[in-house]
Amino acid sequence: MCDSPIVEREQAVRELPHIYQQVLAWLDEGVSPDDIAARLDLDVSATAPLIDLARAKLARLTGPDVQP
Repeated sequence: MCDSPIVEREQAVRELPHIYQQVLAWLDEGVSPDDIAARLDLDVSATAPLIDLARAKLARLTGPDVQP
């Protein structure tokens, strides 16, 4: 991924696997977790863990001071 643990959010998002990039982009656009589940053809119960994982992966790249 990257050598530095703290990078710009946009750069960090680009380093994530596509599914996490897409989930974070939809959240930035205000798409609800239920709609994200529908777009990905997932059960609604799978959306919260997916969002949490995307945010956690982003936080590992950006550090604690950047908003996921």
